[in-house]
Amino acid sequence: MVEALNDGGSERFQAVAYSPSHVYEPPRQLTPEEREVAEQLTVLILAGVVLAAGAAAPHVKQWWSEKAAPALVSAWKRITPSRKAAGSQVPVVTSSAVNGPIFVASATGGEVVVAEAEMRMSRAEWEHRFRAMLAAGAFKEEQQRILFNARIGDDYALSEPESAME
Repeated sequence: MVEALNDGGSERFQAVAYSPSHVYEPPRQLTPEEREVAEQLTVLILAGVVLAAGAAAPHVKQWWSEKAAPALVSAWKRITPSRKAAGSQVPVVTSSAVNGPIFVASATGGEVVVAEAEMRMSRAEWEHRFRAMLAAGAFKEEQQRILFNARIGDDYALSEPESAME
């Protein structure tokens, strides 16, 4: 490290050795004037926070009652099973908007047609379906990788599988 020294108009440079060891110096104590300024600043900041909270309270209350609480209630109803549906095998449909038929595999091996997209299920069923979805996705990716890297020994090119993948 190089320090510049100023001797009344002429600058001299002095080499200062770098030391890899650090000597801990405790922080200096605040003077009574600095302590008083810090206390006043703290009071001002706290008063600003209280005033801002008071000004924002009506807006936050309106947001909570119009947006947040209904969204939380709706999410809670979706994730918690109803008492009626706990014993049944067929999913309970809760939505009234029809988005087209959905085919759901049942525990008996068949498929159940559900006319609506929103349904209820137990946590165990959800976890089972989620794991099956992940496994199906991994299988699909593995098969795609195998097919894309495969060398076809026939003389003709297969254009049909490429268009089916899209």
